[in-house]
Amino acid sequence: MRTPKQEEEAAEQCLVYVQQLNARLGVVTDYSKFLWINGFDNTIKETRYIYDGEALFSGDYRRPQVIDRVLKELDPKTDSLYYPPPVDPSKLADGIWQMIWLATHEEPKLCLATFVELFLFKFLSDLHVLPGALQTSELNIEPAAFQQKFGMTQIEYYCQRIRLAMKQLFPENSAFIPPVANFRQGSDVTSIIDGFAFLEPGISNHNHPLSTFNNPFMTIIKAFIDFGQVSNVDSEFKSRVYERFLKKNVKQQKLGQFLTPRNIIRAIISLGVAMISRVM
Repeated sequence: MRTPKQEEEAAEQCLVYVQQLNARLGVVTDYSKFLWINGFDNTIKETRYIYDGEALFSGDYRRPQVIDRVLKELDPKTDSLYYPPPVDPSKLADGIWQMIWLATHEEPKLCLATFVELFLFKFLSDLHVLPGALQTSELNIEPAAFQQKFGMTQIEYYCQRIRLAMKQLFPENSAFIPPVANFRQGSDVTSIIDGFAFLEPGISNHNHPLSTFNNPFMTIIKAFIDFGQVSNVDSEFKSRVYERFLKKNVKQQKLGQFLTPRNIIRAIISLGVAMISRVM
């Protein structure tokens, strides 16, 4: 790519491959220069270069973190990398936790585990780790149309297909040793997928088939969709959610012995930094 014309011709050829393969990104390179092509909208026939600020983005695609950055930070509409501020879904967590509890009347701990699982589902969807047919957008249609297309409700589809795919991404650890007595093992002993309230025996024993919970399930899914992307979450969100959860009732507060509040951790860090500074 010694001349602008050669770069343009190479980029046009790359765009053809991107569209034929239905790829989201393309890279033209002679290994001294890298030109990135935006392929998110394959209906556009003109070459759309990716920019980082005012300059063309020139990251080396052979570094995995470079591809991850483009996938995470690219705004497909502007062809530019952007740096969105972190989001805090704490209020969303409270609302969904309550929706799950009102629909199932299961233990608060299981309701929280269900929120964590569905949050993971949305997170994997936003990152396109799950195939398109297993993402949140696939569920977001009218129940009747979904039933006609798949022969089942959205919640049944989630449990029978999506949830199984997530378990394959996070397989069980058969060598797991519970850290405390009476540790509740859910469907995944690694606790990543640790129980789904709508599938608990307490519900089925009361003659409530899974399909009857489709409406509250879809209300939850739509709440996640309306919230927007959760791939750039505040780093303290996880701790904040567990702290709020532990304050809800006495039974949950007993679990607090296994967690150290963030304000104490911050104080310890500040003290440690001060002591190191004095030594130096």
